[in-house]
Amino acid sequence: MARLSALFLLVFGGFVTLFGVLGVVAAFAVRGGKALPLAVAIGVAVVGLLLVRWAVRIMRRTTPLGGATPAGGAAGAYSGDSSDTFELDGSPWTVAYTTPIRGKNGRPSKLVIHTPADCTHEFHITGETGFDRLAKNIGLAVEVQTGDPDFDGVCYVRTDTPAFTEAYLTDPIKRVAVVDLRRLGFPEVRLAKGRVEANWTGFDAEKHDRPDLTADAAARLVLLARNLPAPQPEFDLRTGGWRRTWQYILWPALFLFALTIFALIPYTPLGFGQIVWRAAGPLLLGVPAFGVVAATLLRGSSRSHGAWGALMIGALLMFPPGAIGTTALVNGVTDTSPPVVHDAPIVRKYTTKSKDSTNYHVECPSWRVPGETDSFGVSHSEYGRVVVGRSKLRATTRAGGLGVEWLVSKEVR
Repeated sequence: MARLSALFLLVFGGFVTLFGVLGVVAAFAVRGGKALPLAVAIGVAVVGLLLVRWAVRIMRRTTPLGGATPAGGAAGAYSGDSSDTFELDGSPWTVAYTTPIRGKNGRPSKLVIHTPADCTHEFHITGETGFDRLAKNIGLAVEVQTGDPDFDGVCYVRTDTPAFTEAYLTDPIKRVAVVDLRRLGFPEVRLAKGRVEANWTGFDAEKHDRPDLTADAAARLVLLARNLPAPQPEFDLRTGGWRRTWQYILWPALFLFALTIFALIPYTPLGFGQIVWRAAGPLLLGVPAFGVVAATLLRGSSRSHGAWGALMIGALLMFPPGAIGTTALVNGVTDTSPPVVHDAPIVRKYTTKSKDSTNYHVECPSWRVPGETDSFGVSHSEYGRVVVGRSKLRATTRAGGLGVEWLVSKEVR
């Protein structure tokens, strides 16, 4: 439909432009180039040219009528959400294109070209980032180095089979093939599960395709799949086991720490801001300390900094609730003060609504801060019994091991 509209605009714009040009000629020939007719004619011609330009831009972004998505060289058109297999010098190679999906559960488009490789080892080569370089400089990550500055300077090699990968990359032809794939536009080159592949996430056929793109990539991949290093015992040594073990320990530890936020239920502080203030110290010291411990435990492989970075993102999300919950827990558990009973008049009752429920509250003069009020949640039945100005809230509190008063129990009377 867009293509058809563009063709209509192109024809109409061409007609308007021609009409405007003829008007300019007529203005000079018939009226001697008087200002008003000439201006109108020029304006019409400009409008026509703008319509033509608009039509051309639409046509560049759309597929020709009856046509397909631009072809990847001799391999034929990209097939959305399917794959096509071809052959090069006796080796099969496959083009798989995934169309983008927009919306809540969307995904980007992706072009994957792969060919079989008789190999059980793995590596994942991407562009080297500043984070990769920093991790190597501080000793968190250890990467296979080839001694080839043209390769080492632009590629970062992730692998849990470093002995094999180091032997594999001693071949300069393979290093050149990887760099060529990146030059063609493929950000990732991967060897895994018996195949070598080039991945391009976000590939747009209309913007990125060019003649022989897939065939050129396939030629490099075939080179990468052939002449593999002769098997050696050390090739089977994998470095990721201990890293994954510590990840399996540290992630649950983070979740358990965050779950201490539920200590606010049995040890509800009356001054939440006071608990947050007391939790600030453990939070500010705990996150860096956790980062150092995690880095020490995870360091030593080419994927260590990725695992560490994910853990630190989790720590930034889970340490705040964990620090607040732990502080409330310590404040309640270490409390040796006697309980104190307060009978406070209820001066206001109100409700708040969440997504699927109604919450009920009462407000009483604060015995902690004169002139202010405190709000307490109550049940639906208690809320119904409240008579503002006559009902009272009996609250039993304790002083708190960290000096933050907390609520032991409450009831409407």
